[in-house]
Amino acid sequence: MRKATLVALLLTAPAWVLGPIFGDDFFYHLLYNTFFNEQLRAGDLYPRWLFNGNAGLGGPVFFFYGAVPSFATCFFSVFGLSVAHQMGAAVFVATLGSGVAAYLWAQMVVSRAAAVAAALLYMAHPYHLNVDLYLRFAFAEFWSFVWMPLVLAAMVAIARGRPHFWLLGAVSYALLIATHPPSVLIFTCLLVPYGLCLLVAAPAHRRLAIAVRMAGSLALGVALAGIYLVPALTTQQFASYAEILKRWDASFFVDHTALWRDGLLLSHVWRYGADPAMMVYANVVAFSLLVAAVSAGVACMRASTPRQRLWPLFWALIVAATLWAMSSYALPFWEFAHYLQRIQTPTRLNMVLALALVPLVGYAVDRWPPRRGLAVVAWSAVVLYAATFWVPSAKQIYWGWTKYADVHIGAAVLPPETRPVEVPRAWASNASIATLSEATPRAAFLSGGGSVSAPAWGPEGILLETRNTQADALVVHQFNYPGWRIVSTPPTSFTVGATPEGLLAIQLPAGAYRLSITRAKLPAEWIGLSITGSAVVVALAVLLATRRRNTALSAP
Repeated sequence: MRKATLVALLLTAPAWVLGPIFGDDFFYHLLYNTFFNEQLRAGDLYPRWLFNGNAGLGGPVFFFYGAVPSFATCFFSVFGLSVAHQMGAAVFVATLGSGVAAYLWAQMVVSRAAAVAAALLYMAHPYHLNVDLYLRFAFAEFWSFVWMPLVLAAMVAIARGRPHFWLLGAVSYALLIATHPPSVLIFTCLLVPYGLCLLVAAPAHRRLAIAVRMAGSLALGVALAGIYLVPALTTQQFASYAEILKRWDASFFVDHTALWRDGLLLSHVWRYGADPAMMVYANVVAFSLLVAAVSAGVACMRASTPRQRLWPLFWALIVAATLWAMSSYALPFWEFAHYLQRIQTPTRLNMVLALALVPLVGYAVDRWPPRRGLAVVAWSAVVLYAATFWVPSAKQIYWGWTKYADVHIGAAVLPPETRPVEVPRAWASNASIATLSEATPRAAFLSGGGSVSAPAWGPEGILLETRNTQADALVVHQFNYPGWRIVSTPPTSFTVGATPEGLLAIQLPAGAYRLSITRAKLPAEWIGLSITGSAVVVALAVLLATRRRNTALSAP
């Protein structure tokens, strides 16, 4: 554990020392976590609506985005760290967690020494570390690398007659769902064939019981994630989030003709800058394929029995299928499996390659340990090849550090998919949202008459005192979205709607009123919460029943 901690500290040093890592999505995640942290510390236990997002107009970010990484980040606020350094600390924990999870899975199929080597490669895999962290800062996807090996480890344990691992599988799968939905789609496509092969390898008389436990574990995981999953799936029509689900960037298919040329010539080192993203993506694939080919070849050639070749061949097929799915040859498949386009870009399939290398490298190290001669040279070459990806990462780190001083959180605008659907496309740009926010007071009557004051204003609630001589629409400096609860004193009849720009508008009759405006849970939130609560009760009941059964069996 100490060695894994040291490796994780070294790999993520720029993140937890410097704080800001200006990958593609760093700024958005900085905003998410800043506003999430504010509301969580103010008493909002699950901040779905970010009150201060979109330059103070609000946004339904965590109705759709998984909140697990943000909860993990907020833990470090107790140490007085800046939000950027909280994220850096969370990155370190995720890196360490991914290594521990990979080791837990690998040591079930290979020796402990080989499992250590496989886990270290998983932690330092160029797609996991250099692309997801330093190039893209794909914070949620980066965290998904923690949960996937844990689910696979639970499936292996269940198949080997250790049924108590069902809870690990359920909790890990739930955390994966509530972390990054595109990763869930990709991972489940790997989990199904892996589970089927584990069933085939199990004794025939136990297959039904194993299948039930595997399916039950995953089903419980889906139910545990209900608090996130139900609102995410059922409220998409209220936000522009549905638009991002339609984006399928076919330009990110891997070019086979340039794959090996650029990868083996290390073009990400000496040509970085012309097309950095695509170049690093392609060369990461080349790295994975080279290591997979060497590992599978070694594992098969040095196998003492034909049976020992089966699992290396399985993972080699997974690598080959993944490479095909990442190429333009798979376009007919993606058109047929249209729902899978929600992963948004085929480059995300690199996470399957990273997972496949864990057992492949483990098998190879077991059968060809780096003790002398060619084995030392081969494994040293793998380490050096992975190290070359730090060249573009170092450039990204330096560039980000020099630009961090220009960040202004207060006027920051969230990405377009986090805006209510009532915000028209004409106002969808960041500049337009910022202009709208500046031009809109906290609250004012549409006609310009009457008077409005705001004794209280914040995520915990808005308090407005109004006086108008005629019926008029009160425009509030927040976007309209389902869930606003408005209480008037004295009671009066009013209607709630949106202005042409999507702002919250309250049609009030003439008179003086005191309005309390807060966020209420949507029905989907209550349903999701009840499903998660029921799943927790079921899990506790099964645990209690299992404990009583084991006690009874162990009694003399």
